[in-house]
Amino acid sequence: MVNSESKKNLYLHVGMPKSGSTAIQNFIAQNQAALLKKGVVYPRLTQSTPGHHALASHYRKGGISWAEYLPKEEIFSEFRRLVHEHDAHSFIISSEAFWASPYKDKLSSDLEKYNVRIIVFLRRQDEFLEAQFRQQVKVGNEIGPLDEFIETWSKAMSFKDKLFQWEEYFGRQNIIVIPYNAKAWSKGAEGKLLEVMGIPYTQEFTASVVSNISLNRASLKYILQTRNKKNMGKDDEEKLVTLLEEFSKEEKKQGKKEFIFSEGQRRMIVSKFHDDNCEIAARYLNNEQSNLFEDFVHPHESDEDFFAPLSLVETIKIERFLARNGFRANDL
Repeated sequence: MVNSESKKNLYLHVGMPKSGSTAIQNFIAQNQAALLKKGVVYPRLTQSTPGHHALASHYRKGGISWAEYLPKEEIFSEFRRLVHEHDAHSFIISSEAFWASPYKDKLSSDLEKYNVRIIVFLRRQDEFLEAQFRQQVKVGNEIGPLDEFIETWSKAMSFKDKLFQWEEYFGRQNIIVIPYNAKAWSKGAEGKLLEVMGIPYTQEFTASVVSNISLNRASLKYILQTRNKKNMGKDDEEKLVTLLEEFSKEEKKQGKKEFIFSEGQRRMIVSKFHDDNCEIAARYLNNEQSNLFEDFVHPHESDEDFFAPLSLVETIKIERFLARNGFRANDL
């Protein structure tokens, strides 16, 4: 791809999933006016979601079932109109669904008129797998033994292979890798994105509301047990999940560190991808002396089987919270 002063800059945020993408999209959509003052456009394609999943769907096999459909040419026409209307020098496209796209060649061809920078947040593999497991339980997908889950999902955890694919079509110099470390970022993943684009996080920007809240261990176990015993309707299940998100937020304020996988399982995952992560750090961060992530694995207070029954104390605690908020498990 040849650079040209006449070309607009396109920052293509491709994920990865479970690495702050929803927070980034909410933040940028909420701060469109502030970004426009900086000469940056964030096109809003649909009202249902701030992310550009409708565009990413065109570069996934079979599309994306949950993404609203829009013709590809209509999307790019809207991009061109907005950039021209505001005389912007840059715009942002964001969808974590781009990360695993098998059609990067088509995407590169469609974006050849722009100076493209690929931005990807990478999350340490064990942390991603835990987050993915929590999400699978939360949305009601069938869950098997943890070892099987880890083995299956680990097959897609070689970040190096995917980065090489992006590099093939967009060039290594245009790949920006950001190791996900939300706890160390005072302004979150959205602040890191602005930093990469050279935009200071000033008072012009409004922080977005926390979204896609992770459920704690007890809430996940409660959901599994409740689904197995109760025949909940969709409305009841959505209300239950929403309340358990609030319960989890309250519990996390106590600062207790908890995990789904055992300490041994997490150490195994970290060890498996150590060499690949070091290679990524050297190739994309110009850091040959360090790993992409810290290798420290937090000790597990208990290796109790996740699928063991929830204790009576924890069950009562959750159901009292639900009852205080107008939801009684016994009424289901």
